[in-house]
Amino acid sequence: MKTVAWFTAGAMAILSVALLNLDLASGQTPPSKTAELLSKGKTIYEEKCSICHGAQGNGQTPLSQVLKPPPRDFTQSLTDWAVSKGDPVKIFKVIKEGIPNSPMVKFDLPDEDIWALVHTVREFSK
Repeated sequence: MKTVAWFTAGAMAILSVALLNLDLASGQTPPSKTAELLSKGKTIYEEKCSICHGAQGNGQTPLSQVLKPPPRDFTQSLTDWAVSKGDPVKIFKVIKEGIPNSPMVKFDLPDEDIWALVHTVREFSK
C-alpha cells in the first residue's frame, strides 16, 4: 500500500510540474501594440496569411472556398472567434501550433513575429 501511495504522490508531483510549465508557457504577456509591430504584422500577414484569410481578413478567397473548415473571418466580433474568442494568448497559440484536423497549419516564426500577427488580425475586427 505504501508503494502505491508513494507512486501516486510522485506521479502527482511530476504532473504538477508539467502543468505549471504548460501554464507558464501559455501565460505569456503580449507586447504592447505599436505602429511598428502592426506594420510588421501587416507585412507578415500579406505574405503568409492572406492567401487563405484574404487581404481584408474576411476569409473570402478562391482558396478558402475549398478549405474545410473555412478560414476564420477576422472581421467578426472577437467574441465570435470559435477557438480563441479573440484572446491574444490563444491567438498566439493557434498561429504557433496550428489547429489539428484543419487547414490552419502551425507557423515556425519568431515569437515577436507571431505577436505582430496577433495584433494585426485583431485589428480586422475593429
